[in-house]
Amino acid sequence: MLDSQKEDNDSAIYHWLSVIKANGGDSPIIIVVNKRDLNAGFSFDLNRYKDEFNIVDVLYLSAENDDDIDVEAKQKITHSIANLTSSIEQQVAALEDIKFPLPQSWAKVNNN
Repeated sequence: MLDSQKEDNDSAIYHWLSVIKANGGDSPIIIVVNKRDLNAGFSFDLNRYKDEFNIVDVLYLSAENDDDIDVEAKQKITHSIANLTSSIEQQVAALEDIKFPLPQSWAKVNNN
């Protein structure tokens, strides 16, 4: 998650992507640029990172309530929370390791 108001610098973005890669291997990464309504000019430089990291989607949205965003700012938001949900669902469905059956004993632990 990037805050479009802060326009995180390249070293901070690279650091977080490196942490994800170090802990998650080649896991798919969805970049979310939040607060698009407050800074529509910020753009994530996908070309800079796509060869080294498995970035599968870049979404520009605002977590603000739609009623609190003026009409002009709404036009600058190209994605919604629904787009984020859909992107996550698509990536999870594509993960091979997520499809293995869980032992019933795990469900018992979860239900207690």
